Amino acid sequence: MKSKNKILLSSLLLASCSNSVSSVNSQGNPETKVEETASEEQASNSQKILCPEGMANIEDKFCIDRYEASIIDQNTGAEASPHYMPTQELIYDADWQYNKFKSLDNLPMPLRGAEQNPDFKPAAVSQAGKIPATYIGRYIAEQACDYVGKRLCSHQEWYKACVGPNGPAFKKNKQEKLPEAYPYGLQYQSGKCNLGQPWPIKILGRSTNWQMKDPRLSALVDKNGLPFKRATGSFPECTNEYGVYDMVGNAHEIVSDLHEAKPFKKVTFVGSHYARPTTESCAEYTLDHGDFYTDYSVGFRCCTDITKGNIKP
Repeated sequence: MKSKNKILLSSLLLASCSNSVSSVNSQGNPETKVEETASEEQASNSQKILCPEGMANIEDKFCIDRYEASIIDQNTGAEASPHYMPTQELIYDADWQYNKFKSLDNLPMPLRGAEQNPDFKPAAVSQAGKIPATYIGRYIAEQACDYVGKRLCSHQEWYKACVGPNGPAFKKNKQEKLPEAYPYGLQYQSGKCNLGQPWPIKILGRSTNWQMKDPRLSALVDKNGLPFKRATGSFPECTNEYGVYDMVGNAHEIVSDLHEAKPFKKVTFVGSHYARPTTESCAEYTLDHGDFYTDYSVGFRCCTDITKGNIKP
């Protein structure tokens, strides 16, 4: 790696892998807390809509995580590293990543977390100040959301939460493009969201699909020691009236929409990631990858339905 890049690899970033998290009870299961996110005026018949803690109410239609997801072990509550695949079940998993890349380039590997435990099972957490989990595939995202009683968002739900209450409707034109809008408004404003960072694959010289799984790509920091993939909520103006953060930039997010293709179904990634152009908006999405694809840029957040259990008289 050339010194002129002045880019450092920080395994210290992964010190965020602690042994517990406040949202897990003594049995190691996430506690189900709720917060009131709509006023009596907004809710019909003087009822209040409740969303689980860490989620925002979107027009009394659904709840969405305020922050990109981090991962804990559903059995112990211990945090997984945000830079490894949070699984021990697939062909390409956290152990494969570590063993495959630990001797490459003689660069330090990120610290491991709970994902290295044989019985590890992923559960999603929406929390400010956490480096979001990446190297997430659709299967893992669905599993992590499901464990905490949530699900993946649809593309339409995600877009609505991204553009805010005054944004355009989810309607694709003949070229399959959505209306341009940003979390903070209809006009682009520089520096509001985490975009325009250097491309990690160019810094480390990675190109093939398997090389894109090097966990060090996810852990790069700039010359000032700031991670390219920032902690959730680090860009406080990358939000809207709903109070959801980092919908554009930071990490791509998987949504539930699948598209028929051969040999594999195509997944939908939304929201761009930190190395994408600075002007990208809520309208950006990609259908370029198969159902099991993942890399250093791919994360997620969860949604849940508004049901009778969410309504407080």
